Amino acid sequence: MENEDIKNNNSLVVIDKKEESFAKGNNFYKIFWVFMFGCLFGYFYEVALHFVKFGEFVERRGVIYGPLNPVYGFAMALMIIILGNVKKTRNIFLIGTVLGGAFEYLCSFLQEKMFGSISWDYSNHFLNINGRTTIPFAIVWGILCVLMIKIVLPYLSKLIEKVPNKVGYPLTWVMVIFMVYNLSISSLAANRNLERHKGIPANSEIDRVLDKHFPDEKMREIYDNFEFTN
Repeated sequence: MENEDIKNNNSLVVIDKKEESFAKGNNFYKIFWVFMFGCLFGYFYEVALHFVKFGEFVERRGVIYGPLNPVYGFAMALMIIILGNVKKTRNIFLIGTVLGGAFEYLCSFLQEKMFGSISWDYSNHFLNINGRTTIPFAIVWGILCVLMIKIVLPYLSKLIEKVPNKVGYPLTWVMVIFMVYNLSISSLAANRNLERHKGIPANSEIDRVLDKHFPDEKMREIYDNFEFTN
């Protein structure tokens, strides 16, 4: 009888033991899927914003493939990395305001230096900083950080952790490879677009492939809101 009890107890232990989620805590897998959520959210947010302002539907993608805007994805990833363990709402708001403004400024700066173009110009806005961001927009970033950390991320985190490990692990790496390729080809196409704008001819097979598949018309269709700088 005693042996049977031990067997039963052992069986209960095995049955009750729960496999730890592939995205437990703020690990790489969790951060990556938060990044993907941000990419998708950014696309729909930009499309909706443009529709409200101008009454027309225009795609506002950040990469060549898919309804994705990586600027928002990286912003979301930074939120969970930097603000994920911050408890006080006031601190989340203050840090988010500074980081949000700095992040927007940096994205504008890098785009101009790397690809010779800008996607937004706030030069005519109140309290703007070199036309790349504004103090009011930075405050909006702070508010968004509070909403994301306090409301959206806890729910999103639980949703991600519900994905079975046998699905979560391979799917994550498939999407990582896809996004690395997507970002790489998008960067190459944007750089070649700048070279064509400067009158630089195709000097390699890669240049000729980019010219064929991503001509100026295609790039304008994908990146509707960018403008070249002098």
